[in-house]
Amino acid sequence: MMKDKESTVITDIQKLIDKAEMVKKRFADSLEKAKKEVDSLIKEIEVLDAEKHEMYKGYVLGDFDISVYQEAKSIVEGKQELLQVAEAKVNDISSLEQEELATIYQKYEEMQQQFQLEKQKSQAKTYKKLMEAKHDFLQQVADISKEEFRMYMLERKIGDVEVDAGLKNYNYIDYYSPYFKWFAMEEGSDINIGNIELHEVYRNRKISPSFMAEYNKQKIIQK
Repeated sequence: MMKDKESTVITDIQKLIDKAEMVKKRFADSLEKAKKEVDSLIKEIEVLDAEKHEMYKGYVLGDFDISVYQEAKSIVEGKQELLQVAEAKVNDISSLEQEELATIYQKYEEMQQQFQLEKQKSQAKTYKKLMEAKHDFLQQVADISKEEFRMYMLERKIGDVEVDAGLKNYNYIDYYSPYFKWFAMEEGSDINIGNIELHEVYRNRKISPSFMAEYNKQKIIQK
C-alpha cells in the first residue's frame, strides 16, 4: 500500500512538472506571436501614416474632400489602438506566466511533505547501494592483489635465498601498490573512495576494518 502511495506522489509531481513545461511553452509561443504582431502593426502604421499625410496634403491642396483625410486618419488611429493592445500583451505575458506557475507550485507544496518522506527513503536506498558498490569494488581490488601477491612472495623468497647464500646483505624487495599514497591525498570515508584507502586495501589484500564496521552497521540499519 505504501508503494502505491509513493508511486502516486512521484507521478503527481511529474504531472505538475509536465504541466509547468506546457504552460511555459504556451506563454513562450504567445510571446513570440505577440512580438510579431507588434512588429507587423508598427510597419503597417508607418505605411498608413505616410498615406494619411498624403491625404492631408491633398485635402489642403483641395484635391480631396475632408472625409477622405478623416477616413485615413481613423484607420491609423484604429491601428495605433491595436498596437497599444499588442504591446500591453507583450508586457503582461511574463507576469501572467508567473501567476500560472505559482498556482502549479502551490499544488506541489500541498504534497511536499509526502514527497520529502519518499525522497528520504530513496536517498537511504541509494546510500545502501553505494555502500554495496564500494564494498564490492574494494573486495575486487583485494582479490586482485591476492593474485599478484603470489608473484611477490616468489620473488621475496628467492631474495631471501640470495641473502642466506651470502650474496646480498639485505632483501629489499617489498610489496608495492599501483595506487599512489601521497601527502594530502584522500583517505576515503563512508561511501567516498580515497586513493590512500585503495593503496592500503591493495597492500593489505583486505578491506580496512573501519570501513567494514561502517558497512556492517549500515546493513543492520537497512534491515
